[in-house]
Order: sequence, then structure tokens, then C-alpha cells
Amino acid sequence: MSYKNSVLLEGIICKQPEVRYFNERELVLNMTLQTSEEGEKIDSSVWEQWHKLRFENEVAILAEKMLKQGDNIKIEGRLVYLYEYNKQGDKHLQTLIIVRSFKVLSQTNDEKDSYSQAKKTQKQNINSSTWEEYIVKDEEDPMA
Repeated sequence: MSYKNSVLLEGIICKQPEVRYFNERELVLNMTLQTSEEGEKIDSSVWEQWHKLRFENEVAILAEKMLKQGDNIKIEGRLVYLYEYNKQGDKHLQTLIIVRSFKVLSQTNDEKDSYSQAKKTQKQNINSSTWEEYIVKDEEDPMA
């Protein structure tokens, strides 16, 4: 049996993506994605989580041009665990998702209210025929 390190998430971009350039072809784009789930019908609570995403190279170039705070996106990537040390020398585990591909489900136009508008749109069913898909094809991409 073959296991693959693969994650699929759909959510809203919480903050404006942060871009770092290393040279002309190498860049990294970091962002936070908020996902939410409806609870059982008894308590009807909403459970929200925030995920750290990293887009690299070709995927980052596309994401930089297309994505902004409040957009509703779907991503496919792999989990990476990083260890960080604080000033006291304590080791902390950080979970990061390296994005291989993404789809834009809906985009917001107004930057002021983009996050609240996206939260409303996330609850609606999105017609899959309106999705725009952006995939960078390489040897590691399972969606290619």
C-alpha cells in the first residue's frame, strides 16, 4: 500500500500574502488560510482553524498575481513539520503546508470588507464550472 503526503483545504485568505524574493526566479509567498466546519445540529457551532501556507517558485508567481486577502481558494499541497527554538531554548513544532496547486473559488473586489464578504460567500455552494484552476506541473505533482 502506498501512502502520499497530500493535503486538500478550502478556505479564506486571512491577511494579505507576504512575498519574499531571493532572485528573479526564486520567490516564496507565505499566507494564512482560515477553514471552518459547521458543528452538529444540536449546538450548531462553527469550528475555525488557521493554516500556514507556503507557495514556492512558479506557484508563488501565479499566487502573487492572483490572490489577495479575502479570496476563497482551494489548495493541494504537502505537510512539512519544522522545529523552532525560542530564546529559552525550548523546541516548538510548527506545521506548514507547501502548496503544489490552487483553485480560485471566488474573489473579492473591495479590500475594506473583503474578509467579511468572503466569509459569507464561503457558506454558499460554489458552482464548480466557475472555478479557475492553476496547477504547476512537475515530477512531484500528484494532480498532473
